[in-house]
Amino acid sequence: MGAKVAQDYYPETMGQCYVVNAPMVFSALYAIIKGFLDERTRSKVRIIGSNYRPVLLENIDAENLPDFLGGTCTCSHVEGGCLYSDAGPWNDYVVINKRIKHKADHEREQRD
Repeated sequence: MGAKVAQDYYPETMGQCYVVNAPMVFSALYAIIKGFLDERTRSKVRIIGSNYRPVLLENIDAENLPDFLGGTCTCSHVEGGCLYSDAGPWNDYVVINKRIKHKADHEREQRD
């Protein structure tokens, strides 16, 4: 039910989803489940086995990919590293007076 609501009403909220080092059982279950998903959603999901690094680096810059996934990011500024970082495009926006603004635009307006 939740997947149907998400795909019907919020289809563009997911850019890409990579499932890495997926066991065979997961792949088999996903083969069944994907039949219930919309094509737009299915096209955004990639199931990748143990050779995931080259696939991830095709779409993610090494400096943005955590080191435990084969990138160079360690999020050394965050205690616990990348696993505890909340970095991402969802932090690029703020709500000001019931309007969504990009943080950079809001900070620029505050300086001017």
